[in-house]
Amino acid sequence: MSFKIEFDDAAIMEAVRNAHAATIAEVTEKVAGEIPEDVEVLTQTGVNDNGRPYGLVTIAEPHGMLLQAKHGYLTKAASALGLTVSPYGGDG
Repeated sequence: MSFKIEFDDAAIMEAVRNAHAATIAEVTEKVAGEIPEDVEVLTQTGVNDNGRPYGLVTIAEPHGMLLQAKHGYLTKAASALGLTVSPYGGDG
């Protein structure tokens, strides 16, 4: 006897998003909180084109890339929380 099992991918991803949305938002804010207070940062959470939840922290300064290159603020903030940093190529 055999059985056929079908998964509802959309429902599974919705459950994943619901289960982890608060954690992603919390971690995103914690990373932002590790950046020095005199550096303006923006945070954003959402769902990408693949349906996966994400959290972004951006240095919102005209010279933000320079600050990251020189001081590594985002890298250090993420490392302080046990995270890794990777470039985000999506459009939110």
